Amino acid sequence: MVKMWRKSSTVYKYFLFLFNLLFIISSLILMSVGLIIRGQYKKYQDFLDEHFFSLPFMLICIGVIMIVITFFGCCGALQENYCMISMFAILLGILFVSEMTLGFTAYTLSEKTHNILRINLNDTMQLYNKSYEITKVWDGLQTNLHCCGMDTYRDWYPILNSSLPMSCCETQPGAVGHEICNETVFTLYRSSCLTTLSSIIKENATTLGITGIAIAMAQILGVCFSCALAKRIRNNYENFE
Repeated sequence: MVKMWRKSSTVYKYFLFLFNLLFIISSLILMSVGLIIRGQYKKYQDFLDEHFFSLPFMLICIGVIMIVITFFGCCGALQENYCMISMFAILLGILFVSEMTLGFTAYTLSEKTHNILRINLNDTMQLYNKSYEITKVWDGLQTNLHCCGMDTYRDWYPILNSSLPMSCCETQPGAVGHEICNETVFTLYRSSCLTTLSSIIKENATTLGITGIAIAMAQILGVCFSCALAKRIRNNYENFE
């Protein structure tokens, strides 16, 4: 009987070690995704609100916490410590809820992206040539995304007296001192900055959500194995009392 218990406990122990290894890999993935997307959002911070930055930060924090939690799982399995394994299962459960919440929040935020960007893009356009920072940000946005104006290049006409920023046109080699940018130039960017930027932000928000939910679903197995091992350890204590 004792031999059978030890054999089954060893199986659960090895599975728990395996999941801890996977958790460490998952935590590194979470932190990497969080850092990359936070860096992407940083480039467009003048057009976004703080909610967009809180989600990747949460993902990074969850990744760090997961690494700490694996300590309880590994040590608990190695020492067959009921308390540590139980704590490991509880903490995993809390992380599961946090990651599911993050995933659904990211999805909800991605649905609001278009309206948030419309408001911020419109507000900052009014400050073009009035604020150096805003002018620099808008020029960088249009140059990098090959777009012009919020919905169309004509959005600039009432702001710049029927003219366009030079960043609305692609720079041509050898055109120094002779380059102009208006609607007759073939290098004019005709894409909407709102549509282009909205697609980028939505894609990143969706990535955050999918990553959080996917890792959370994988953690269910870890909770199940840790609970099963904790139960067997407790039963063993009771049998030997």
